[in-house]
Amino acid sequence: LLGVTLCFCLISSKSFVHFILYTLPSTYVANFSTTNDERIADMPTIEQTNSSTVTLSQAGACNYEMMEFLEVKFWLIVVAGSVVYSFGMITNLMLLVVLLKRSLRSTYLIYLSALCVSDIGILVTYFMVFPVQILYDYCEMEWLYFLWLRYVPYLYTISRILTVASTYLVVVCSAERYMEVTSIKPLKMFYEEITQKKRCWVIAGVFIFSTSFRIISLWDLQLVYNQECIGFAAVELQLTEMARNPLYQKVYQLWLVHIVQVFFPFLALVLINHLIITNWRGVVKKAIEMENNDSNNSNIRHSSRSAWKMMVAIVTSYLVTNVLNVIITLWEHVNKEFLNNHPAFYTFATDTVSLLTVLNASLRLPIYYASNWRIRQALQTCCKRNTCITCQQRHRYVADFFPLVPSNNGTAIMNA
Repeated sequence: LLGVTLCFCLISSKSFVHFILYTLPSTYVANFSTTNDERIADMPTIEQTNSSTVTLSQAGACNYEMMEFLEVKFWLIVVAGSVVYSFGMITNLMLLVVLLKRSLRSTYLIYLSALCVSDIGILVTYFMVFPVQILYDYCEMEWLYFLWLRYVPYLYTISRILTVASTYLVVVCSAERYMEVTSIKPLKMFYEEITQKKRCWVIAGVFIFSTSFRIISLWDLQLVYNQECIGFAAVELQLTEMARNPLYQKVYQLWLVHIVQVFFPFLALVLINHLIITNWRGVVKKAIEMENNDSNNSNIRHSSRSAWKMMVAIVTSYLVTNVLNVIITLWEHVNKEFLNNHPAFYTFATDTVSLLTVLNASLRLPIYYASNWRIRQALQTCCKRNTCITCQQRHRYVADFFPLVPSNNGTAIMNA
């Protein structure tokens, strides 16, 4: 992963870029223009476009406009974003290996395994969409431009699906933690009937719902070739007739997406987090009264406390990293004119929202390690085992090339 990042830095060299540009054909390149009116988080519409997101140029115009604030975006999205991406990929892959162990995946932690897979997908799509988009502008790389043009509609749709899935996996996992600590008997009885098979069905349902809700974004864009233009203007990305429909833009893009993907999960997690904290105090008090030096009750209380602490930490990180997203979304509905009149603020705010989404997906391992003793022990065991294997392989390598034999006085000497 670090090697891929270094390769992109190498490609950004000006001399190397000019060599590529003069030696590679430029017949399959798209024409995009950027404005300052839309969120980075959603596909472009006629009324909403963001300086971070590619938009449409006028039909027949053979021009190409680079996005504004390109130098700052390069350091914010490409450099800082790549560091966060690399850290997130490494830690999430480590977590996936640990969480797929039989002792952990047979518990409620299976939700976190699915969340880990979703986070890895978000990180990959983020790196392939946003940093690459800035790189081809910053380095004037036509070949990367038309390559990006062909895969971005698919990866962007996948990223939207995974973002919804990741959010609702946190919601359902938090809801199960609440049912564990609640004093409401129907919910308590429902929690006691939850099996691992039912958890798998819930996870499948979350991904099916997310796919059904966001798969329509795949048909928002289409490529239109301009035969009279060359270079970056040879082909342009345009909205489909469905995406131009005012009813689709207002009902689905503006209201339904924001309610289902932003407002509802945010408010639900705030409420569930508050209920978990409130009910946990009563659970702790009751457990202390019933413990009576019983080690079994003590272990159960310890495990339950770890689960509670971990879910509170996960939800808190989600809420903190999504506060700006909620504020900007509300601002768009209340006073969009102000945002349009302050393009610099709007641009960097939406870029920060995108970066915070990646940061949230990268913070899982520190949160799990600090708050859950099961995952902490599994990570420590995995690291020790890998360290031992590495040491054994190193010793075997040394022994093969420098065999040691005992001398007459018991000291080890080199066998020439």
